[in-house]
Amino acid sequence: MSEITVHTTGYDIEIPNEFITLIKSKQGKDKPFIRFPGLLRVGHLHAKKLGGLLTQLNQTILQLPTKDNNAECIITIEYAVVKGDEVLCRFTGTGDANPSNVSYLVASHIIRMAETRAAARALRFMTDTGLTALEELGENDIIEDEAPTKTKPKTTTKPKKANDPERAKLLAEIDKLVKEKNLTHAVIKDKVSEIRKVKFTGGSEDVSNDELKTIVEYLKTYSPKKEEATNKPLTRQEKVMSMARIRKEKNMTVKQFEEFAAGILGKTPEETKGLNSKDLSDEQLDLLYKELPGEPTYDAPTA
Repeated sequence: MSEITVHTTGYDIEIPNEFITLIKSKQGKDKPFIRFPGLLRVGHLHAKKLGGLLTQLNQTILQLPTKDNNAECIITIEYAVVKGDEVLCRFTGTGDANPSNVSYLVASHIIRMAETRAAARALRFMTDTGLTALEELGENDIIEDEAPTKTKPKTTTKPKKANDPERAKLLAEIDKLVKEKNLTHAVIKDKVSEIRKVKFTGGSEDVSNDELKTIVEYLKTYSPKKEEATNKPLTRQEKVMSMARIRKEKNMTVKQFEEFAAGILGKTPEETKGLNSKDLSDEQLDLLYKELPGEPTYDAPTA
């Protein structure tokens, strides 16, 4: 696939293929979707061409997920291109997320997903990017796009989600184990990738019952200390999960972690505000991972 050119306002910016995901439409055509890191790249390049810097001005949570609103979170984010004290342009995006419009792999991170979708829309509006962000799609949207057309019936080996008591039981057990061990559902995706020996990017519909059984057995015996004690080098995901566990054990707030990261990485607290593991290089992640276990226990935040 050749590089895709994003036509931003007044400029053409080429996006490397690593930031583009192709999904089959109902007509069997490859439809491109831009991943959020690619949108950030477009945003920064667009700001640079305007002679300014991409800056996030505001972020507002309009609705927190609760039982009364079907666990739906709604967030707005405002981005701007700033040159000195002058705001060259500013755009706002709104994102929503709930368990029914996200993959089960991120169902426990509704607020984070709504934030990503809001940021993606704001960046798309600002740069006039016509490509839809991959993160804006729900699991059902992707499955629907990949489904065969009515005029061309096709058998599929995808496991059925409905009317399958065994499958429902396996998924429920996985969800329970993930919560008990303070993991994220990303561990499921990593395990399927390991089983198939190829990177897995699908959703729950793409995982067979046999694979789910393997994941259940894996999670039953999973121990962070055991995993870290092996001679096998930890993957990025394992380091991130281990750090999340340690932060929880130490009652470390987001702000405290951002300040800690600023000290280790030689940055200002403002630069590490909203820090995400995806923004870190392997070297930076290693530094934080090695230093974090030695940090003193933080007191639980008081009201």
